[in-house]
Amino acid sequence: MIPRADPANRPGARLMPRIPPSAATRWRAVIDDFHRAGLKQAEFCRRRGLSLHTFRKYLYGSQPATAAAPPAKFLPLATLAEIAQPERSDPDPIVLILPRGRRVGVAPGFDADTLGRLLDVLGGRP
Repeated sequence: MIPRADPANRPGARLMPRIPPSAATRWRAVIDDFHRAGLKQAEFCRRRGLSLHTFRKYLYGSQPATAAAPPAKFLPLATLAEIAQPERSDPDPIVLILPRGRRVGVAPGFDADTLGRLLDVLGGRP
């Protein structure tokens, strides 16, 4: 049996706390240490004797976690139609441009007889 090298003799070992035996817990602790260390990924892994490839798998979450994943969060959505054309309580009127530059705005639900009398008074009927 070949004796394993003592990890305490590796460069940077003084930064490495004792890590619990479970792989998921160990990698969570390593990733937390990386965030606190302020080093580039390659330098951090070199100091710890870690495989950069394996480190990145755990850092970016491509390895399946042994702990349950947090529950999904659902957000309310709005359709493009709702965003593009919000409901309006006062819709824009139809604007009639009469001879001599007169303008008449007619809102939806107008009274046709009243509009006809207004156009007669203004001289805008064809």
